[in-house]
Amino acid sequence: MTGIPNDSNPYPPVDPTRLHQSATYSMELTKHANQLVTKISQSTTFAKELMTAAQKSDQRKVDELIASVGIPSKVTTKYTPSGIRFVLHKEVDGAVCCEVSMILNW
Repeated sequence: MTGIPNDSNPYPPVDPTRLHQSATYSMELTKHANQLVTKISQSTTFAKELMTAAQKSDQRKVDELIASVGIPSKVTTKYTPSGIRFVLHKEVDGAVCCEVSMILNW
């Protein structure tokens, strides 16, 4: 029975405005993530420096290396003995609207 209103729906009417905005910003974050993985994939020196810093738990150096890529997004990194995780964030009006995560193994 399509087309018949459901008066028992406990949710407010759908407004895709925020979802649309989040998707738009996520496209930007995806471009930045691509820049980061491109740098890692094309520079053995950069990859080695990043891996060495992460394995030494040198967060300052890891952050410095990520910043040197020149992407404007905020990037949070976490690493383990088996790899590294990047989370790129976008804030709108003081709140995180979206994130793009990548895990790269070594």
